[in-house]
Amino acid sequence: MAPSSRTGKISVNEKEQSSVGYVYAMGAVQEGRSLTTALSMQAGRLLCVYVCSHSQCDYINVPTVMFPPMEYYSTCGLSEENTILKFGEDNVEVYRSYYWPLEWTVPRRDKIVCVYVCVLSPPQENVIGLHVMGPSAGEVFQGFAVALRCGLIKQQLDTPVRLHPVCAQVSTPVSLPLHCNN
Repeated sequence: MAPSSRTGKISVNEKEQSSVGYVYAMGAVQEGRSLTTALSMQAGRLLCVYVCSHSQCDYINVPTVMFPPMEYYSTCGLSEENTILKFGEDNVEVYRSYYWPLEWTVPRRDKIVCVYVCVLSPPQENVIGLHVMGPSAGEVFQGFAVALRCGLIKQQLDTPVRLHPVCAQVSTPVSLPLHCNN
């Protein structure tokens, strides 16, 4: 059960067991997992449940947010690159939208500095990943973490009435101006 000499993290099987079967490792100490406090807390809570009922933590659609120094970047699901590796380049669609937050109007900051990325896997256009770089990114993405776990599809992003003027309005509809198909 020695940690990796390269990363210092512990390799586990699909049941979160280390090479020593009765020793479990959860969350950020696992090899290849995100370094988030919330993920580690959730995995720890679920270990208690797992020991009794064999439920496990979902490590795929974990929302993350970066604070460099303010909350500015958030992501949930797979990146564009990882989606292409998993499904193949012909099975991935990527939509990008650029936006300008309302609160930047008065200080006259650059207009095209924030971006929203939606990664889809056709043919049902399942949303595989969502990413935003702009102010209040984490606030925008908490609800998307729930939607991704529930099987969010593009049509569900295209149909709601958009709130205006808020940063999250860039997420609906997905077919906003800058569509890039990689």
